[in-house]
Formats: sequence, C-alpha cells, structure tokens
Amino acid sequence: MLIGVDIDNTIADTNHELIKRFGIKMESYPDPAVPVDFFKTKNCLKLLARTKAFPVSAQILTAISRSGGQLVYVTSRPLITNFITHRWLELNGYPFGPVVYTTSDKKAEIACTNSFYAFFEDDPLVAQLLLRSGVLVFLKDWPYNRDITASKLFRFKKWHEIEKLLVSAAISNIHKQQ
Repeated sequence: MLIGVDIDNTIADTNHELIKRFGIKMESYPDPAVPVDFFKTKNCLKLLARTKAFPVSAQILTAISRSGGQLVYVTSRPLITNFITHRWLELNGYPFGPVVYTTSDKKAEIACTNSFYAFFEDDPLVAQLLLRSGVLVFLKDWPYNRDITASKLFRFKKWHEIEKLLVSAAISNIHKQQ
C-alpha cells in the first residue's frame, strides 16, 4: 500500500522558519510574502537545513512503514534541495522511501497513476485534487487549509493524533465497502 508524504509543513515545520524570515501570516497558500524564486536560492537551502521535524512524525511514519505501508515522499521542493532533503530525512529519523520532486499540481496525478492509498499533505489545492482522485487525505491543519472538508479527509494538528485517525479511516473504509 503506497502512502504519499509531503515534507514541508507536513513533517517539517517550514512555516516556523518562514515566519521568522518573512513574517508570513499563514492565511493564504502560498503566502505572498515569500518571493516566488526563494526555494531555488542558497538562503532557502540554509532555511530547510535548520527546519525542525514535527514531534513524533518520524515515529508514526516508521510504525506505518513497519506495518506494510510503502512511504513515498512527494515534495514540491526543487531538485536543487535533493542533498539537503535526503540528509534532513535521515538526521530526523524518518523511514527510508523514495523522494519524488515535482510541482504541487502534479502530486495528485502521481498519487492517482501509482494507486496511492493515502497522502499526508498540507497544501489546500493539492488536498482537493487528491480528494477528487479518490485518495484518502491526512491534512496537517493550518489556517490556510481550514476551508477544506470531505469524507475522505482526516485533519490533524499534531502527529500523535494520527494513530486515532488511522483507526477512524480504516473503520470508515470498511463501512463504505459493505
């Protein structure tokens, strides 16, 4: 069972660093205070390297991986961040999985083409596209994505909530299959 995992603002608290650097408000996504080309700069690489992981996210994803979930990290980061991204995942204890670099608008297509079962995400547009494609979405809660609701969407603020959500999602899917 393939499970997509976004990196920034889903397992990595990139928003915290962006608030310090640009004073973003997190009311819209992407925030207009962040220059469009910022993620292709050396300053971005430094910012990503110091970004903290959300507590227990690595442990939860490790448990999912050990129970048979095949994790695929699908990120909108540019390819220039490849070394930093792999190193960050390793240093923060995330389970092994391929990293796919793409644009936000292609994430749902990748998930659909490869029959992903579920996806951890924060981007509201990506979440909506995933939901339309029939993918179960675990949405990391941020002010900019609070307008999204759907039966196959499970919202969480902290990663320790995921265990309960996984049970709820499994029960929901069992009922739909009956």
